[in-house]
Amino acid sequence: MKLFGFNRKGFLYIDNGNNLISQQTTSGESQMLNNYCTLMEYDNLDAANKAYEARNAESWYKEFQHQESMLNEASMYMGLLDEDSLEE
Repeated sequence: MKLFGFNRKGFLYIDNGNNLISQQTTSGESQMLNNYCTLMEYDNLDAANKAYEARNAESWYKEFQHQESMLNEASMYMGLLDEDSLEE
């Protein structure tokens, strides 16, 4: 699990590997800003979930593009080979 974001009202948004969970803390607004200023701030869990889903969709698409590129390169390479070059 890792921290994904925060809300000044004392909520942390945690990535548990499958989705986001919200955890309320006893921290006040200034403590939240001081402790979690390196994280993205969200108005509420719905806004954090939208960002989380968009990030996951983007990373999935990038991985898909990478895999497709690798398959295309392998296909091109295999297309360049012929039986004569394998015998040498």
